[in-house]
Amino acid sequence: MNIDRKGRIVIPKDVRDAAKIKVPAKLLAIAKDKGKIELVIVDAGMKTAKTIAKRKFASWREEDHEADSLAIKLLKR
Repeated sequence: MNIDRKGRIVIPKDVRDAAKIKVPAKLLAIAKDKGKIELVIVDAGMKTAKTIAKRKFASWREEDHEADSLAIKLLKR
């Protein structure tokens, strides 16, 4: 495999097939050791968790919570 000037790598089809990577896919690249990178498929469960978290915390305001409110007051002194 080659890395182009923009840092892109094309994973050969036979390797994708063996790793059960479907196109399009989101992959997480983890540097392991010198010269080693692990690619991990970011699955649909992560997308679902992200969507739920966005909905749950959409109205989150730091100053609405007692500990955060006290910290903000202390910082303003």
